Amino acid sequence: MNMFGRRKLKSNNSLGLGQIVKFPSASVYTVPPDVDASRISTGVEESIRENAVEKSSDSQIEQYLRSLAALNTITRGVVGRTVSVSTTATQIIQSQFPKGYIILNPATLLGFTSTGTILASAARTASGNTQSTSLGVANFRDMHLFLNITAVSGTSPTLEIVSQAKDPVSGNWAGVNTIWSGLNSTQTAYANIAGLGLASDFAISWVIGGTTPSFTFSLGYVVKDGLPGTAAGVNKTVYLGDRGVTTTSGFPLLEGQSRSFVVTENTDLWAVASSSLELRIFEL
Repeated sequence: MNMFGRRKLKSNNSLGLGQIVKFPSASVYTVPPDVDASRISTGVEESIRENAVEKSSDSQIEQYLRSLAALNTITRGVVGRTVSVSTTATQIIQSQFPKGYIILNPATLLGFTSTGTILASAARTASGNTQSTSLGVANFRDMHLFLNITAVSGTSPTLEIVSQAKDPVSGNWAGVNTIWSGLNSTQTAYANIAGLGLASDFAISWVIGGTTPSFTFSLGYVVKDGLPGTAAGVNKTVYLGDRGVTTTSGFPLLEGQSRSFVVTENTDLWAVASSSLELRIFEL
């Protein structure tokens, strides 16, 4: 190494004036007595290095960017944003220059045990369901439900709760089991439905009967015996592609999954889902 940290070409340990020097890809030359051979060696190596830099191509630059994305290398603050995706293809990225992105489909259920809310407490006067906000339960085997009724009014009011599972082929919802029926007073009810109805996507429907009935209630859940990984259901999957992307042609991004991409210049990325979801997009 010389004083500038450059590596010299390999030669005799005591190279002197008038000695023989062999250069890469060259013939054997005799160094004139009045020329410093070590300077020639350094100059040749610098020339080789400069030529290598000049030969860098666009494909090498793109490969470098992909490597950065794969290594999660961050050279500045990460810019994050949330994009709503629905059943109609939505543009999520419009890149004017090559740039790295991390796209995350957030998980609502992860781990061996998870708890949450299926229905927040509210006054309800008509029947309905949670199909548009279903739970992905693909890797859970046991479910516990808690129904809390805090107010009831009307003439002969009745409330019925039914569990539902989604058919992954047709996309239709099927009624699985009537969990509670004939409810007409304030109470907190519990049910363990075990694995019944825990296919890939879980929802419930409620039927309210009577004259001018009103029920104020909430529904919570605990799912247990989960397998490692995501509880993704088909209803929580986002599909990536071009402007014409569909749920059958797009690249699937399951609930709880993330992917790193390098989007080249003047490239658009679109997304679609089976229901309204929110994606997290981070620019690197």
